[in-house]
Amino acid sequence: MPTIEVSRSDLKRLVGKSFNLEKIAGWIKAEINVDERDKDLIHVELKDVNRPDLFSAEGIAREIKLKLGIPFSYEIRKGNYVLKVNPKVKKVRPLIACSVVKNVKLDEKAIFQLIQLQEKLCENFGLKRKEAAIGIYDFDKIRWPVTYTTFKPDSISFVPLGFNKEMTLKEILQNHEKGKQYGHLIENAKEWPILIDSEKHILSMPPIINSEYSGKVTEKTRNVFVEVTGFEKRFVFPCLMIMTLALAERKGKIETVKVKSRFKSMETPETKKKQITVSKQEIEEVLGLKLKEKEIEKLLRKSGFEVKKKGKTLALDIPYWRQDIMDARDVAEDVAITYGYNNFKAEQPTVISFGKLSRESEFKKKVANMLIGFEAQEITTFMLVSSDVFKKARVKVQALEIANPISSNYKFLRTMLFPSLLEFFSLNKNA
Repeated sequence: MPTIEVSRSDLKRLVGKSFNLEKIAGWIKAEINVDERDKDLIHVELKDVNRPDLFSAEGIAREIKLKLGIPFSYEIRKGNYVLKVNPKVKKVRPLIACSVVKNVKLDEKAIFQLIQLQEKLCENFGLKRKEAAIGIYDFDKIRWPVTYTTFKPDSISFVPLGFNKEMTLKEILQNHEKGKQYGHLIENAKEWPILIDSEKHILSMPPIINSEYSGKVTEKTRNVFVEVTGFEKRFVFPCLMIMTLALAERKGKIETVKVKSRFKSMETPETKKKQITVSKQEIEEVLGLKLKEKEIEKLLRKSGFEVKKKGKTLALDIPYWRQDIMDARDVAEDVAITYGYNNFKAEQPTVISFGKLSRESEFKKKVANMLIGFEAQEITTFMLVSSDVFKKARVKVQALEIANPISSNYKFLRTMLFPSLLEFFSLNKNA
């Protein structure tokens, strides 16, 4: 599970008042430890990855302000910036979303949090940059409009971040640390993604590395451009919003960017909040509590929801930064966290049962242990796979397609083991 480092003094500055670390741990479902050498530094180990908005001091500060009833709001203004998308990117990394945040106040601690948030989002929520990769830039060095396009690996060069000499795209994949680490995401494509401005300055090579020219954010940076590339909105849009709101917590003013492709345009980040309707009864059934409607509304507001009465139900506007709210059970969980699990009264279960393995499972377990004893290797792969698994194995199957997969990696229910085994061996070439 992700562990982040936060300065207590920086967190206090963001919140605006003192707080109790033990209470925070309960609110964000984390284990918090004070560093032995630096008492200002705390290590926050989150219990799951369902709340990527908590991967930084800014997100934690926002959650504290909600629970303490400290008012805040975000204004997203329409900007006058255009990012053009070349159709060629569809073959390699088709989706991009962007934002501009102006008048940001950055210092050493803020920059540390910004980089940490970027890395944690890409690694955990973005699945090691496969589903989402984030770029942060000095806005004042960019000349608009910006174009998202592709180039052949040997046809163009730029100075990558952290280097002092120009390299071709191919050389970056071969010689740069990030190129070696993430090059497999694009190396099989004939052309590779590039962000370039109107004066032909290369901004970055998504999802690998920014340019030294515009991709370095320092304490002197006041205006920031953020972009996220990937394949699906469910990964790209939340990452953009979380990064953007983190900068807004540093006094920044948010402006949208028009992302313009051949057939459609969209303003990002999206300003329309998602909505969900729940009833008092649904929340009580999940939690096993009897609560007054006014109390539920108060707990929901302290969880970041905007609440409106709609007949016998409550219409909720889901906060910009929450991508994990799917149904009434998720809402009930937020009510429980804000209510406090320690305030629940313990009850003895009325039915007690003891589970055990079936005879068939016991037999399978013994056979598996015998085979392992003969130096066989046990391989456990997911039943849900991507279409790439079948393509790489060169097999044609009529697999059952999932209507709403959590990721394109889990889109089909496999009908044979062979493709998954081949993929395993391809990823374990030295095994």
